Amino acid sequence: FEPQSDDPHLKPLSHTARTTRYSETKLNIAVVGAGPGGMVMSEKLHRHGNKVTLIEKEMPFGPNRKQDYRSFNLTIDGLGMHAVSTKIQRLIYSTGRFINGRVLHLCDGSQLTYPYGHSTEDHFIAVSRSDLLCTIGSHLDDACPNCEVHYNSEVIDADVDEGVLTWQSGDSNSSLQTEKFDLVIFCDGVRGYGRSFAAKSPGISIMKHVDKITYLKAEITPDCAHRCQLPLDKINFWPGRGGVSIGVPNIDGSVSVLIMGDLPGVFSSPVFSSETDVIRFLQERNPELIPAIAD
Repeated sequence: FEPQSDDPHLKPLSHTARTTRYSETKLNIAVVGAGPGGMVMSEKLHRHGNKVTLIEKEMPFGPNRKQDYRSFNLTIDGLGMHAVSTKIQRLIYSTGRFINGRVLHLCDGSQLTYPYGHSTEDHFIAVSRSDLLCTIGSHLDDACPNCEVHYNSEVIDADVDEGVLTWQSGDSNSSLQTEKFDLVIFCDGVRGYGRSFAAKSPGISIMKHVDKITYLKAEITPDCAHRCQLPLDKINFWPGRGGVSIGVPNIDGSVSVLIMGDLPGVFSSPVFSSETDVIRFLQERNPELIPAIAD
C-alpha cells in the first residue's frame, strides 16, 4: 500500500491498508532481460534488500541512441502503473503523454469518442519503448547501488535447478562468467532464452506456435497531425478492410501509426519496395489514412 499522493494520477488501488509478508532471508537473484518488466522486477527486488544481477544482451538505451525496433510505442494503463514504485510512476508520467480516451474515425468522415475504462480516473500513458527503457534504466543506476547490471551480455547456459547461470559479454576478448544464484528470473521475452528453455522442460505447457502478423509502421508529423485535426489526448483508430490502424500521439505532437491487416510479405521483413506500393495498399484498404500519411 502506498499513501495518498498530492498527484491526482498517483493513487493506491485501495484505501485499505494491506500487510504483505516478505521473506526475511535476503536472496542473491539473477534477472535475465532488461526490458521494462526486467528492470521493474529488479528495482522491486532491490528495494526489499535483495542482491540483484541484471543481464541484458543489448546495449543500454539513452538519448540519441538507436530506437527499439520491437515496439514503436508502448501504452501503459493508468491502473497498471501501481505495479511500479511511486518514483518510476513520476518518471513515466513526465516522459510520456497522458491519454484520456480514444477516437474512432469512421469511413464516412465522422468521429466517435469514447473514454477509457470504467471510471473517470482510468487513463493511458503513451511512451516510446526506448524512452521508457532509458528512463527506468537511469533510475535503476541512481537508486539501486546493489543492483549489478551487465549490458551487452548474453546468457549461454542455465541450470535453473541449481541456480547457475553462464553468460558472456559481447566483447570478443571477454571470458565466460558463471555464478550461482538463489533465484533466476527470466524476463527476456517470447524470443528469449527463458522461453526456449521452458519449452524443452518436462511438465511445462507453452505455446510453441504464434501466427505471424504483418504490419506497417508510419509517422504523421506534428504539422500534419495539426492540419488533420487529430486529437493528441486520445488514441486514434481507423477501421479498414482486413484490420484496423492505430495512431498513438507522441510527446512532440507527432502520431505513430501501426497498420495491421492482410499485408504482403513476411513478418519483420520489408513488405513494400517503394512509396507507390504503400499508397496503393492504403488506397485499397483504408483511404482515410492517405491524406495524413502521404503528406
